[in-house]
Amino acid sequence: MGELLTAAATLLVVFSPYIYSSVAKYLAARRAPPPAPTTQPVAERTPFIRALEALLAAHTCLVLFKLFCGRPANIFTDNGASLTTPPLPLRNILLTRLAQFETPTPEGSLQESYLSPELESLLSRLQSFEVRTSYVRFGHDAVQKCAYCLSFDDFWLFALPGLMLSYIRTLAVVGSLTAIGSGKRRFRWWAVGAVIGGFVLELWTLQTTDIRLTDDTVMLHDRLWLLRHLGFLAIPIVVYALPVAGHPLSPLLTLPQTLENVERTILTLRLMERTRLAGARSLPLRERATEWSEQERKISEWGYEDPQLMAEATKLGLEIGMDANAEQAGKMSLLQALCVGLGAPMPQQAPPT
Repeated sequence: MGELLTAAATLLVVFSPYIYSSVAKYLAARRAPPPAPTTQPVAERTPFIRALEALLAAHTCLVLFKLFCGRPANIFTDNGASLTTPPLPLRNILLTRLAQFETPTPEGSLQESYLSPELESLLSRLQSFEVRTSYVRFGHDAVQKCAYCLSFDDFWLFALPGLMLSYIRTLAVVGSLTAIGSGKRRFRWWAVGAVIGGFVLELWTLQTTDIRLTDDTVMLHDRLWLLRHLGFLAIPIVVYALPVAGHPLSPLLTLPQTLENVERTILTLRLMERTRLAGARSLPLRERATEWSEQERKISEWGYEDPQLMAEATKLGLEIGMDANAEQAGKMSLLQALCVGLGAPMPQQAPPT
């Protein structure tokens, strides 16, 4: 158990910057004001969503069946024997357990019990220290089925394909639940990363854990098998329970509002044009426009006399001359040039006098 905590702490330290940035972004998004609704209501459950739900139900039933009815066999824990039990006493324990299920003969005597050849071979191989530690690390099936395995590398190559297949199956389920059309594609990297992280953590634990043959040794394979299947059960369910993203609005739905805005803008431009013409015919308005133009001319002259401002205008590539009639020559006024350089809205020109 200590090795598992060490591995978890190592992964936490490695991924802590990414986790911190993600949590900070999430909290900032929570504190931000709610945006305007830009999505339309999510449609009803489609056949694709129903197929994903059926896939999730089948996967969940499979994992639950393995958790309750398919636990890995263990010749030590299943018979209440310690890991240091020699093969001969362990064989006697197995024969005693087997005799409890024997039916008596018509004469009232019990038939002699025999162990299967596979169990006899396993008991003989458990005399080796290397095989017994591999039994703790890789489980009952790997040691019993791999008759040619003797070293750590042999058992590792034998057990790795089955381990990878279980994770690939879960990755396929998680990938299907976050496919296009499920509304949860934005959670794909999180879900896939959780499965791959569990796989890497299990490989690291199997590779680095030191096995000591004592009476209180924890069966590493059985513990990892339980944690692995609990993860296989939880990750797809959590992904399915995450909120579904709404579908973006179609551009066709915004056409009526866009048309209304364009018509309003055209009417505003026409009103501005007629207002300028009406102002030119009014003596008080024409005088005020003349004053405004004179004030703008003075401001422009002040700017032309500032060498620092002219140098900045040259850097921006703006053609600003010293002539007071530069605007009539097709050049921008100083105020307009400043607005262009700063990215500010262009000021409204004075009406003609």
